[in-house]
Amino acid sequence: MLVVHNVSLRMLLTLLTVAFMTHGEVAFAKQEQDVEIRAGRISFQEDEDSWTQQQEFVVVRGFAGRPTQETLDLVSVDWAPLKSAGRGRSVTVHGTLRVPIEGGQNTRPVDWFQGITVCVVGYPDGEADWSKGIGGDFTIWESGLVNRDGTFELRLDLREADHNPLQAQAFQFGLALAEHSKTADGGWHVEWNSKHPATTSSVYMRETPDLSYIAWEVQLLDPASEWPFDDYDTTKFIRAANALRTLGKEEALAKLEEYTRLTSGLWRPGEQDIIFWIIRGIFEPIQLGEQIPEPLVGIYTMDYHSRKNVAWPIRPMATARDIPFMVGRTIPGRSGIPDHPSSHIHWARLHGVLRDEPITPSANPVLAAEEIFNSPRFELLQDYELGNARASARRQAVAMLQGVVEDLPPLGFYDSLADEQWQELLERTSKMDIRWDAEQQKFVLHE
Repeated sequence: MLVVHNVSLRMLLTLLTVAFMTHGEVAFAKQEQDVEIRAGRISFQEDEDSWTQQQEFVVVRGFAGRPTQETLDLVSVDWAPLKSAGRGRSVTVHGTLRVPIEGGQNTRPVDWFQGITVCVVGYPDGEADWSKGIGGDFTIWESGLVNRDGTFELRLDLREADHNPLQAQAFQFGLALAEHSKTADGGWHVEWNSKHPATTSSVYMRETPDLSYIAWEVQLLDPASEWPFDDYDTTKFIRAANALRTLGKEEALAKLEEYTRLTSGLWRPGEQDIIFWIIRGIFEPIQLGEQIPEPLVGIYTMDYHSRKNVAWPIRPMATARDIPFMVGRTIPGRSGIPDHPSSHIHWARLHGVLRDEPITPSANPVLAAEEIFNSPRFELLQDYELGNARASARRQAVAMLQGVVEDLPPLGFYDSLADEQWQELLERTSKMDIRWDAEQQKFVLHE
């Protein structure tokens, strides 16, 4: 059983608003002036069969009284059309909870304090029986609160789903009500639980939006956007950079500007950093001796020895054999206001020129990384910076050769090859005829 979720329910407390915090993003729902919510502790537990998320609310004012279980059993969902977010990586789910008006066929929005969980089966046309709980095979979910007017808005991350954003696909969605109980001090205890059933009327198939109109951005820039710290495969970066270069300067910059717009306001830190790296990969300064400005995004390589870091012209990156490597490290807990990509797009428009040829690696990545390690500039790095840069470049070299060289371990952020493992890989790959295939835009093994 694979259950994908985000333990991210926190409340931004303020008079006039009820806030959802999902995936690090805050979405506000306007309320009347007499609404007030103050949140307390939150906890989450999970085992192989179920999960439970709990939250204390010390103050809840401005909502109607809690109804009977009989009324809760009659709650229905008026779904709004799905909206794509994050270039198809997620969908924003809107709707209104409604309940029958006593003695009639009509319904009205719920007006009491209510927690909900919205869930989706993680593959197209898949069906699940949620009558005894919303846990189960490949369920993606997100929890939140309903506004006093019955409306709700939650964002579900579909990156773990079998989802193709370039076409409309039908997915089964549903909604489960959280359980509420009074606390000793007069507040509310809310529990979201995978064993809670979805309301019968909420379960139905809904189509995700077709984003084929931004196919270029989704197919090329999105895969590259996780380089180099979430996905170490530099070939994805090279593909995107080379594709942009073929468009010419103005159209390439226009694509980067559009990508900036599409990624604006998303929750993932560093999602737009790929724009800085691509500009460094395919642009060069028009003026001899000028350097591409270093982006202030909490990634750096500290070199106290090079005057103005002349030894690192595309810092925090380095190249060897025309293979880009990220040698800078991230600063934990970024603070302050980072550079906006538009400032570097502006620099490229005024002061940059596209490189004459596409990025074309001329050696296998392991040999190229070793060339950087043996360079005088690399050896001058401080010990801590040197160790981080070496581990990062090794991860990138290994990722570029996955599927080309057998028995390569997948390396995560905290994984690294020991010196003896790296030396063995260096000796092994130096005997192989590994080349860059310009047509396929990847490394291949010639036998």
